Amino acid sequence: MSRNRSKFEDQTLRRVPTEFVRWLVTALIITAPIFSLAQTQTMGHQTNVPEPRSEGWSRVREFVRAGYPIMNLHVHLKGGLTVEQAVAESERTGVRYGIAINVGLGFPTTNDHAVLEWLQMVRPYPVYCAIQAEGREWVRLIRPETAARFDYIFTDAMTWTDRRGRCMRLWIPAEVHVEDPEEFMDTLVERTVEIIEKEPIDILANPSYLPAALMDHYDQLWTPSRIQRVVDAMARHGVAMEINARTRLPRWPMLRAAKAAGLKFSFGTNNPGAEIGDLNYALEAIQELGLRPEDLFTPRPWGQRACDRKPWPTQASPSNNGNAELSPAPRL
Repeated sequence: MSRNRSKFEDQTLRRVPTEFVRWLVTALIITAPIFSLAQTQTMGHQTNVPEPRSEGWSRVREFVRAGYPIMNLHVHLKGGLTVEQAVAESERTGVRYGIAINVGLGFPTTNDHAVLEWLQMVRPYPVYCAIQAEGREWVRLIRPETAARFDYIFTDAMTWTDRRGRCMRLWIPAEVHVEDPEEFMDTLVERTVEIIEKEPIDILANPSYLPAALMDHYDQLWTPSRIQRVVDAMARHGVAMEINARTRLPRWPMLRAAKAAGLKFSFGTNNPGAEIGDLNYALEAIQELGLRPEDLFTPRPWGQRACDRKPWPTQASPSNNGNAELSPAPRL
């Protein structure tokens, strides 16, 4: 049954479309910058970085707000990871990254030209640029002037020559020789101290790492006296200790000894692939050890780095005979 509309109803019906259009236009004007910003950020990075797990990264943000310089200074461009992706993840998580190139025998980079070519690619981005020195011959592969163009240098005690002249890379089981675990450990500590004393490094990475054959006996082999020898050498030479969040090394006794000796701590994940990894173990260490912001290592100003303070070695360390032919092998 039809009925006639009143004059008031006709005016109302005509006004509704006009007011709806006005509201819609206003809403689009307000929200357009938001969508534009999101689109610009996505297009600018050209990445597909997943959202970080909220619980772990919210802890990072809490420490950052409290003044802690939360950095992952042991990142590699591996597994297809690009600098742009690393920067995007850094922005998402609040963790600043230090990206490192491996320099040493058996690695793709063994000369000044290759090192500087890599640096030219990475330097324009908001990341620290580092050298991970491999083996003990690295000081003969590049000039000190080349190394001085990087923000910091780090190495580990995972490549050295034993007392029988056998060069070992501890992450490759076929190259590891352990006739006597105690002798092996004494040699490992000696070689570690030699590296700390002789090489111009800012950070000792992968501290206390043991080959797979000995890891089940880690707590027995890393005695307090062995720990203290390494820690004392680091304290004398101003070398920071890396807390590796991926391998969860070193364990608490060495970390506590390092804290007591006043060492600085750096954080790293040493990513084997495109996933950089979280810093949960390092964040645990902040709380467990009662670390303050000033206990965390930050790359030093130029003029105060190890390569500025220490003389450049003229030959390979006794930790390696300097003549070993190392075949290419994936790094741990």
